[in-house]
Amino acid sequence: MQLKKISGFLNLYTIITAYPQILRHLCPHLLWITLLLLYTSYTIAQTIDKSYPQHIAPHMDTPQSPIIVVSVAPLAALVRDLMPQATVQVLISGSKDFHHFQWQPTQVAQVQRADWVVWLGPQQEPAMEGILKRLPESQRITLFPPALHAAVPSSTHMPTSPVSSTLSDKSHPHPPEDIHLWLQPAAVEQMVAILGDRWKINTIALKQQQKYRLFWSRWQTRLSPLAKRPFVIQHDAIRGWAQHLGLTQFLAITSDHEHQPGVQQLLQIRQRIRQAQLQPHPVVCYLQTQLPDSWWPKISADLTRPINTAQLDLFSINDAPLVDESHHLGFIQQNLEKLETCLMVDEANVVVTESR
Repeated sequence: MQLKKISGFLNLYTIITAYPQILRHLCPHLLWITLLLLYTSYTIAQTIDKSYPQHIAPHMDTPQSPIIVVSVAPLAALVRDLMPQATVQVLISGSKDFHHFQWQPTQVAQVQRADWVVWLGPQQEPAMEGILKRLPESQRITLFPPALHAAVPSSTHMPTSPVSSTLSDKSHPHPPEDIHLWLQPAAVEQMVAILGDRWKINTIALKQQQKYRLFWSRWQTRLSPLAKRPFVIQHDAIRGWAQHLGLTQFLAITSDHEHQPGVQQLLQIRQRIRQAQLQPHPVVCYLQTQLPDSWWPKISADLTRPINTAQLDLFSINDAPLVDESHHLGFIQQNLEKLETCLMVDEANVVVTESR
């Protein structure tokens, strides 16, 4: 490489010195300086030319490494399963922000820079609708537009679970139903189909759907010995699991996310659970889906039979292991394992082992 440069340098000098007679009368030092300047300019020009592409590629429908912004973390897990080469960014973190979301300037800029923004839809995330409506249709993916939302099934291929009820403080109505659609088996399959079609990766989406069906079939078998053990849940978020797996959700305590249940509601809950404890299949588990509450001990303090508790994490995918090479199924399995452990408690509050 060095010899080639020296050879080129000498050739250039020869050409210059062979030029018209006016150049030959110049000082030799000036000739060398002129030569050096020309050669340096030539080298810089070549370097600049190589550093820029010969043409600007047009915007592609499916970039090799796209930036995808999603509304909540569980959707990020689902998107990573379908498009592992993408850079996935989460707009809303935590369940509190999900229900009480307010746009920040940095978040508006974030969605504007994205190749795609994936969100549930206006009925689940109404606070996001105003900004996202300003994005071009090609950049926005609404998984459940209003017309589609009415057709979303809560479960498939499984009988409905035993009747459960919801107690709600009338002064603090609960959020709309089906707000946690990333938990429902049928809804997740529908999301995967929509994204697969939009990104033209239908084969990958189909394989992912097959993984989901096998996963839920395994868990149906695994939890079947615990199906008759009733549980109480803090917020009605996993009704789809109860229906799909045949579990017994006895009661959902639904209240505003920032207020504790009122005195009247607490009395109702306590009375219902005390009556259930006298049945052949008493309530054995209480599931919290938000931050640990302070009022559950007031209900469970003097019950004749113990009730185990578990804390579900339905909005985050922190440290979720891969299951069947899937981030989303890892997130689901972490919570199903907590539910399973909570149900596996006998009257002495001792974890029991049942054949599967």
